[in-house]
Amino acid sequence: MRERLKKMKSDKKKSCLVILIFFALLGFCFYKNLESNLKGFYTSRNYHGSVQITGFSWERANAAPDVNYVYTEKINGKEISIPLKKPVQFKHMVMPYFAQLDNPKDKGLISGLVSYSDVDSRPFLPIIEKALELHPERKQMENELQNKIHQASDLKGTSIHLKESISDDLLFGKSVFWFTHYEEQSLEEKRTKLGGWYGFPLKDALANDAIYVQIELPKHTDRFDSLDIDLPEELKGILQQTSLPDGYYSLAIDGERVGKIVEIKKGKVEDWR
Repeated sequence: MRERLKKMKSDKKKSCLVILIFFALLGFCFYKNLESNLKGFYTSRNYHGSVQITGFSWERANAAPDVNYVYTEKINGKEISIPLKKPVQFKHMVMPYFAQLDNPKDKGLISGLVSYSDVDSRPFLPIIEKALELHPERKQMENELQNKIHQASDLKGTSIHLKESISDDLLFGKSVFWFTHYEEQSLEEKRTKLGGWYGFPLKDALANDAIYVQIELPKHTDRFDSLDIDLPEELKGILQQTSLPDGYYSLAIDGERVGKIVEIKKGKVEDWR
């Protein structure tokens, strides 16, 4: 009887061990397939860096859990790592990446976007932000703009930052066409640095609403005081003394927009919103 009980316990332990090993192997297969799909997704779109899964999260209600990962690429001899997120799809866990199953009409990360409200920008927006941050001409352009904008008395002490427009609710509709067109060109011409975003033409992007000029007010500025600054009139005054590139300009405090977005078009100021 004791021997039988021992044997039953031993068999039970073996069964539990087999089940644990099975689920461990299943989890490992799911993980490797998901990793394969992420790598294939980016590689097929001219992103030739590495992808490493860092974990999972469930931040959005009524949505699938997210896979958190880091895209790493060497730019000018320096490794650049960009944290990204993407919703988990079951089909990406049960089989590795197959190019034939990828959507041939949606080869870009931005292609096919209709409106920002129904788009998950987390797989691509941080890449564009990083490309703008690393742009070799950004600092020079910001400094040139700052020197000109400081000619307006109410704008002295401000700092100038170029910002991408695709994450902006008001400017998305104006910017997405330029981003989509440039992405298509990058794929055709096989630009590979950050999927082609590194070194994109700043002046052309500004003129076509893909980026805008954020005029950051000093930190001590009160939000109500900022309302006294008439940005359209200030920019008109600057244009009487010098030139400013066409594009959108806005005031901000701690990175948050205050007041109007003002457009300069063909060297003239137009109130937009």
